[in-house]
Amino acid sequence: MRRQERNMVAFFPYSLCQTSYIHTMQGFLEGEYKVIDYFDLLDGLYDIWEIRTIYLNWPESIIKDKDVRLIKKAKLCGVKIVWVYHNKIPHDSDKTNMVIENTRFLIKISDVIIIHSHQSVEILKQFEPKLKYEKVKFLAHPEFVGDYFGYGQPDETPRNKDRFLFAFYSLIRPYKNIEVLINAFNRLDKSYECELVIMGQAPSKEYFNLLKEMAQANDKITLTARYINSLEMAAYLEQADILVLPYSYKSAMNSGTMIMAFSYKRTVIVPDICMANDYDDYLIYKYTYGDEENHIQELHKKMEMAYKDGKERCREKGEKLYNIVMQDNAKNKVKKDLISIV
Repeated sequence: MRRQERNMVAFFPYSLCQTSYIHTMQGFLEGEYKVIDYFDLLDGLYDIWEIRTIYLNWPESIIKDKDVRLIKKAKLCGVKIVWVYHNKIPHDSDKTNMVIENTRFLIKISDVIIIHSHQSVEILKQFEPKLKYEKVKFLAHPEFVGDYFGYGQPDETPRNKDRFLFAFYSLIRPYKNIEVLINAFNRLDKSYECELVIMGQAPSKEYFNLLKEMAQANDKITLTARYINSLEMAAYLEQADILVLPYSYKSAMNSGTMIMAFSYKRTVIVPDICMANDYDDYLIYKYTYGDEENHIQELHKKMEMAYKDGKERCREKGEKLYNIVMQDNAKNKVKKDLISIV
């Protein structure tokens, strides 16, 4: 069967209840092809000759011998292998050697490697100096406009709306350096009229309690461990003056939360990870750091700068970022570019 006659895409991770990003990207493909669960193909529920493309997100830490055999067989049968390179290495992974081996395998066998930030190609080169550049395709991360709704008043509201609100709305994970964020905020001048809200699901009670102990001495910090659903997120984003994203250089390369912020007219404070370097310095508060103490110092400087710039200037930056993503990251544009790749 010729590839152009095949109409199935084996997608990983496939789910009806995935992140907004996965839901969007899977939906783009479902408009053109029959999208199936990659694991159903792996388990032999579909014939390899029916498959047009195997499309993989974050597979680096889950690939086993069975997957390698399937992907190699699929390649020989004319199936296109598409791998989306999201992170330098998987977050919180303790299987470094396996991840490096799987990453090199994916670099070599993929027909297309999708990157969401231009500088990501330099990270790929570190794994494979003989990288074939022609297989690397930049695809803008889709915007989130309309994905979240402002439903009612959030429960955890700033106690004083005149205060400048720094916010972290995302999964609370060690690689996101929440400890660094709390320490940097604590170093701001006590006279500053500002607050910090940290909200998201935590991996364990023990980790969250550790953060809570760090934050309890400062009554300007609100720390809440819970999921923010799509009916609430826009309302929380509306309250925030800026989102703070102190990612770890070890794994972070892109940030869907950055694009979410821009989609709702907010700017960010973020290290100079690959995706951040796709945006002009005057629109985001970007910084470089060394060890943990230096990270706290550099983040503190940017938080102080944002506070002194004030609510109005930060929101002006957010407006400009919104206009950029509505043009460069528009869903209809990303869908068209994705279909041309798959």
